[in-house]
Amino acid sequence: MCVGGIKRNGGDGVNELTYLIMDAVRQMKLYQPALACRIRNLSPRTYLNKIVNVIAAGAGMPACHFDDAHIKMMLRKGYSYEDACDSCLMGCVEEEQRSGRVHQRTSGGFTQWPICIDIALHGGVLNTYGNWMWLDSGDISDFKTYEDFKATVKRQLDYLIDVNCRSAAIIEKVYRDVNPTPFMSLFVDGCMAHAPLSDGMDPRQGMDQNGPTAIIQSVSKINVENMGLGMAHNFKLSPQFIATEESRNAVIVLLSTASLLGNAQMQFNRVDNAKMRAAREKPEEHRHLIVRVAGYSAFFVELCKEVQDEIISRTTIDRN
Repeated sequence: MCVGGIKRNGGDGVNELTYLIMDAVRQMKLYQPALACRIRNLSPRTYLNKIVNVIAAGAGMPACHFDDAHIKMMLRKGYSYEDACDSCLMGCVEEEQRSGRVHQRTSGGFTQWPICIDIALHGGVLNTYGNWMWLDSGDISDFKTYEDFKATVKRQLDYLIDVNCRSAAIIEKVYRDVNPTPFMSLFVDGCMAHAPLSDGMDPRQGMDQNGPTAIIQSVSKINVENMGLGMAHNFKLSPQFIATEESRNAVIVLLSTASLLGNAQMQFNRVDNAKMRAAREKPEEHRHLIVRVAGYSAFFVELCKEVQDEIISRTTIDRN
């Protein structure tokens, strides 16, 4: 879901529905559907206050995207001003360009599990793609029990996941061989092969020693207009920090300053290390702990230990 920002023909895009959606995300505390809030240099203070309220709820929402930088990025690619304004976010941090009419690559593929039911009901044919056969699972009239149907749906799902994984592997190999980049290509064995890199646009874990203002100033040196997709810039706030009015105002100032500096995106974890360590020791007692991983949020206890360690190692902002 994407709210706020500039309307297609100019003017502020924040309205009553914007606040209803944000309140629902704050109260429900679910990691899906993800919420993206578009911020512009003239975004109203009420809207920014609402963003901080959602951050304080502690579900890793919302992802804050700065319109003034993203619009320039899209204009440089040749899109009209109207299309640049009338955009939404997809994947992690990618601006879905031209009013949702263009789907840029953001991952190897999307596994839409419910279509497996449709495929199973039609003998392996996905009707939305014509007569193309997926996995031939026989005619539905041959099913004797519900368990037969359930097993067929699972077979179709297994096949869909397998095809998706194989497709993703092909895409990654193409990027490695044709268009290598530091984050998407493979490292040589022994060269940082098992060490976590910096978290998105953030400094290396533990190296951000001069505070959040210094970080956004450093990120602002990057020419966002030349980016193909966008950036993921994470901050971790302690629950005690975000609980005070002074600190909430400080977050609003940080967001506004980042927008003025020409940065593209920011997002926040509101969690403390003690709770994450407790969740790792007793996951059954912390099933609903949600954290921001990168361009997405997830249940902490469902993450592998390496990712949990990386999130815990991030610098926590606990004072102004």
